[in-house]
Amino acid sequence: MSLKLVLPTDPDIEGWLADKAVEEFREHMAPLKSLLFETAAIKLLAEQWVRNEIVKTFPLDETQAGKVKSLVDSWYAKLSEKGGTDPMPELHRSNKIKSNFVCLEWARSQWFAKVESIYLENRSNLNIFQCSLLRCKNKNLALEIYHQIKAGELTFAGASAQFGHGPEAKNGGRLGSLPLSSLPYGLEKIVVKMSPGDLSMPSRLGSDFALIALESRTDCPLNSNTESRIYQQLLDLWVSSVADKIIAHMIV
Repeated sequence: MSLKLVLPTDPDIEGWLADKAVEEFREHMAPLKSLLFETAAIKLLAEQWVRNEIVKTFPLDETQAGKVKSLVDSWYAKLSEKGGTDPMPELHRSNKIKSNFVCLEWARSQWFAKVESIYLENRSNLNIFQCSLLRCKNKNLALEIYHQIKAGELTFAGASAQFGHGPEAKNGGRLGSLPLSSLPYGLEKIVVKMSPGDLSMPSRLGSDFALIALESRTDCPLNSNTESRIYQQLLDLWVSSVADKIIAHMIV
């Protein structure tokens, strides 16, 4: 799910970097600079450095520390239930879980006043759509299938299995429940105009002709899960921008 977001101006990136050990980071990376740029690893390292700096400067209270411990315990309990092993050392795993939690709490403290307006602007993209897709190569065939489904002579799932192609055909055309902006193949432009129960007329979809059936649309409320998704994307956008600023000074 990708929201329409504008880079937050607060905290100011230059101001935030002013008291951070940016030069120390650049000096550590200097011997490997060529390799890091060639492999595009420099962006990942810079972003992780920014997140580490957030963790250093955002102390947790007792309640928040307890939540981190619960998250770590829960992660290992689920791993144990599945009988799996963690390729990451326990200390590193705990630190990663803590980092994710702290960064999200930091984002909440920075941008809580923006959440409602971002939600209202992106509400249609946050809503969950359950739909099915049938793709075929022949326009006349697609139109014939459309009329047969409308007449009750074919079910959408049966028609998809018999005439459709693509991975969804094996599943009766079902794409599952997805936010509007996560629908594949540009379907959001069609689905957004449909109501539950609608079957679209054949539409051009790349080299195919497609039918779309919309089963349901669930409005996404502004709850804690939705807020977390918004905070996470704001955080990712801001961290990426800070990393770009750091990297720009390393290019000679």
